[in-house]
Amino acid sequence: MRSIVIALLSFFLLLFGTMYFANRLIEQGEKDERTQSCAVDGIDGVSKDAPPRVRAGQALVFHGWAADLVRGRPPAAIEIELANGDETHVVIGKGKPQRDRPDVAALFKKPELTRTGFDIAATVGVPHPGDWDVHLRAHFPGREIVCFSDKVLRVEP
Repeated sequence: MRSIVIALLSFFLLLFGTMYFANRLIEQGEKDERTQSCAVDGIDGVSKDAPPRVRAGQALVFHGWAADLVRGRPPAAIEIELANGDETHVVIGKGKPQRDRPDVAALFKKPELTRTGFDIAATVGVPHPGDWDVHLRAHFPGREIVCFSDKVLRVEP
């Protein structure tokens, strides 16, 4: 009897531990196609170089989507954040989902995710030149999700 109880406890610990860490991946923004909750699809105003070159103070428009896939809802607010290797993070733009994305709703089979698209105007304002990764912060009641995009901007003086 004792071994059955231990086996059941081990099973539940494994099950709930896995669920906890999977949710932490979503909340911390680890890029995983099964859990990715937002994306930057494009940036207007950047050069065609790799990585795109921009100037400090330059105006850009970020296009993409953000959603809470677990709870099936769009965020209340979205921030565009730039981050670099010295752990500096700078919010350069803020907005809300204002565009329909039926492709997102269809992909996740959740019609409530239709209004998850955004077009956010931002001005590049960073403390120093260099390569800056583009992140999204999606704000929900009681929850924040950070998504690391595959976009990098090379900021020049």
